[in-house]
Amino acid sequence: MNGTCEYVLDGHDTDGTPWFRCSTHDGLVFGSIGDDSPESVAHVYCDGYEPIPYEYRELERKLDPRRFTAMSGKLAGLLAHILGTDRWTTEPQIVEACYDSRGNIMVRHEGEVGMSWFGGSADELASNLTRLFRVAELTPAERTLFHKLGRQRVYDWRRTTKEVQA
Repeated sequence: MNGTCEYVLDGHDTDGTPWFRCSTHDGLVFGSIGDDSPESVAHVYCDGYEPIPYEYRELERKLDPRRFTAMSGKLAGLLAHILGTDRWTTEPQIVEACYDSRGNIMVRHEGEVGMSWFGGSADELASNLTRLFRVAELTPAERTLFHKLGRQRVYDWRRTTKEVQA
């Protein structure tokens, strides 16, 4: 993320891929990592959002779109945005998301200037996520974390509109 990041080896995935942490920001490190030495991660960056708590990195594994053959690329992109991960290759790659004042999901894709309609409403997304969470066997704590991250990373104009009208 910046020059003050210090990366330390934190363990390995089941496939042998090393996990690193940024000890400065207490955040997970994302990106392509060369070997198991902290020196190999000079080109890797700390997640740019509020760090995902260490004990919940299982959430990213459980929601990995490669586990769900019927998951759309749009939903995979939105999940990657909410989780703040680039460990998944998604098409489209979503870099910004919000709910408009009518409850439609709006997103901005990598390389685009403005936002466009995602193709669904907040209610449809909630229904899809409820089914996904059940199939992915998320714990209550993992569901809570996901919703917290969603509130941080998907701006809700419905809330702002209600506050302005009040």
